[in-house]
Amino acid sequence: MEAFKIKEVAEKINVGESTVRFWRDRYEIFIPTIGKGRKRRYTAEGIEVLRLIAESSKEGLSKTEINDILSGDGEIIADPEPIEIEDVPLIDEDKITSLIKESINENIHPVISNLLNRITNLETLLEKNINLIVTQQKQQSQQQKQSEEATSKHTPKEQGEEEKEILIKQLLQDKQQVTQLSTIEKDKILFKVINEFGEDRQKCADILNERGIPCGKDGGLWTRKKVNSNLGHAKKRAENKGY
Repeated sequence: MEAFKIKEVAEKINVGESTVRFWRDRYEIFIPTIGKGRKRRYTAEGIEVLRLIAESSKEGLSKTEINDILSGDGEIIADPEPIEIEDVPLIDEDKITSLIKESINENIHPVISNLLNRITNLETLLEKNINLIVTQQKQQSQQQKQSEEATSKHTPKEQGEEEKEILIKQLLQDKQQVTQLSTIEKDKILFKVINEFGEDRQKCADILNERGIPCGKDGGLWTRKKVNSNLGHAKKRAENKGY
């Protein structure tokens, strides 16, 4: 049997090789060939089929129309045998629908029942947690209120100010004793007042004057400048004597 390469086929039907390949892939079941890949060859019968495809394409026929023409050639594909209508069993659609519903109900019902039970359990657990949270919030609110009331009754002043007043009173209860303080004792009192009132040197001076702490050897009144000056001397004495 004589066989031809794709280049020879293209020349015989006067089209390009790429067009032959395109038709071959599109209408492969209608075109007899020998071999595969690069060794594929076309028989004379295959060339005639390609020539028919070429003529049909020139006439503007669609792929479906060309398929119909090629299928009509009994030598390429035989017509299928007709099926008699009476040979096809009738389908009872109502029966099939009923069977489908029964199958669905049998499979879905246990799943839905299980889900409903789980939802009920979750709702119960959620309600318990909400009640517990509400109870805890009420208890915390009541405890906070009691604590605020107790603090308000116990300290009419600011708590920090009261502590400072107590400290000063403990240190300076008796003005007569204060006047007899030694230099070291006065230095310690100055340090404590500075620690309590920080950078407010005028406040420190007012507290020392109010409690009758003598300023230096002359026993004058304290001023902001004297506080700073005496503080410097007191630090030096503390460093030298180790107190």
